Parts: sequence; C-alpha cells; structure tokens
Amino acid sequence: MVKEDTPEYVVEEPEFHDYSYGLVNIQKNQWLDLIRRGTITEKDIEYLAKFYASPNHASNLKRLAELEGKHPSSFITSCTSLGRKVSEIFSIPSIPREGKPDSEKLYPIVFLGRSLSNGLFEWKLRPELTAALEETYPQILAAETVKMEEIEEQEAAKLSVEELLIRARNSRSGPADTYTSTSQQRRRNPLLQLAAKARANGVCQLCGATLGFKDKQGRPYLEAHHIVPLAEDGPDELSNMVALCPNCHRKMHVVRDQDDIAKLIALAEL
Repeated sequence: MVKEDTPEYVVEEPEFHDYSYGLVNIQKNQWLDLIRRGTITEKDIEYLAKFYASPNHASNLKRLAELEGKHPSSFITSCTSLGRKVSEIFSIPSIPREGKPDSEKLYPIVFLGRSLSNGLFEWKLRPELTAALEETYPQILAAETVKMEEIEEQEAAKLSVEELLIRARNSRSGPADTYTSTSQQRRRNPLLQLAAKARANGVCQLCGATLGFKDKQGRPYLEAHHIVPLAEDGPDELSNMVALCPNCHRKMHVVRDQDDIAKLIALAEL
C-alpha cells in the first residue's frame, strides 16, 4: 500500500510562463471578435477544445496524441496556422526561439507553457482565450470535456493501484475547472416523486432494505426512480416509478440488470 504522505511520489511542477515575454496582450473582447468574425474557425475551436477539456486547460502534445491516436505533429501544425493568423492581425513581432534567433515560435500567441519534470512541455490556453471560448462555444467545450473524461477513465482503469495513486498525487491541486453545458433537462413532477416514496412506505422496492438513514423530517430516505428513463422517453407517471435506496438507485443507472427491471415493472404496476 502506498502511504498518503509519501513525499517521493509528489512532484512539484513549475508555474506556467508567458513565453511571448509580454508581446502577446490580447484581451477577451479581442478574442471574441476573432471568433465572431470567423477568423478563428470552427476547426480551430475543435482544436482548442482539446486543450480546454484537459485538466487545468493544459496538456502536452505527447499525451494528446496518445489519447487521440494521432501524431504529435498534427497538433503543432494546427497551432502554427492559428498562431500565424492571430499574430498577423495584431501585428505581433516575431517571437524568436531560445538559442535560435533566426527562427520564430508561434505557440505563445495562444498558449502559456511550462517544462515538466519528465522532460515534456505543457501548453495551457491563455485565460482570456478560455473565457472567450466559454462564452461562444459552451456546447463544443462541454462535449469535448465529457469525451476526454471518458477516455481518461478508460486509460486510468488500465493502471495498477500504485501507478494510479502516483498519477493522482502528481495532478495539480486546486479548485476544479468549470465548464458550461446547455443540455436539455426533462421536467419532473414532484408530486409523483412524493407519491412513489409514500407508496414504498420506507422500504427500498428493489433490495427491501429499511436500514437507511432518515431525512431532516425523520422519514426513511428513498429516491424516486423512473424504470424507463425520461431520457429514453419514459413517461413521468406513477406506473413508471418506484422508490429505491441510494445504493440500488445508482445500481439501476450503472448496471441496469434486466431481472431488476422486470421486478420493478411488476411492483410499479401494483
């Protein structure tokens, strides 16, 4: 077992740095103007969304290439194209590469950066650009974030417990990133939810448990569950509802065992 306070598993990474050395000073309203005018295209937005969806809105190209099944150079090409367009519009002077004064680097137009302890370089969306993207394309950002979370979860499932703990401890701490979703929500009738719970009389209708905790009113805590989910056009009516303990409710959404579903359908029709 890896101890929670084992210091050798924690790596302190440096802060992100502006490698344009102050030459890039594009504000949120200027990024918004580029997006609304179409200078930053939807293809560019899809590219930027991959960084937005990564933890801390930052990623290294090797990691993105692994997750996307592409070559790292594809991410450099997109960055170069976008950086050149933006630099020309704002007349940003050429930013020379360290030790190579005759060559320019374009990623600082769009990203901050930092060198990681493993030798890789991490790119982070400039905060002003991040805010502009959130205002104009929340659905694309939300969809890419969900997609990235699913891929990361699949990758994490392949790790050993020790590898998983090491990677988790080396993740940057702090407040969770936020993103805006404009997904549709189906309205539920609260009267039906109360009726389903009352009908169960404090007993989970799947496992029969009565030992759960009580709510603030002193009633056994149960959750109303739609047997055919509303998202699948199930009706919001008592004949499609049962009351379950929190554990069974989660089980129904995760496992969706057909025998359990048949049992609940029979109970709901009583």
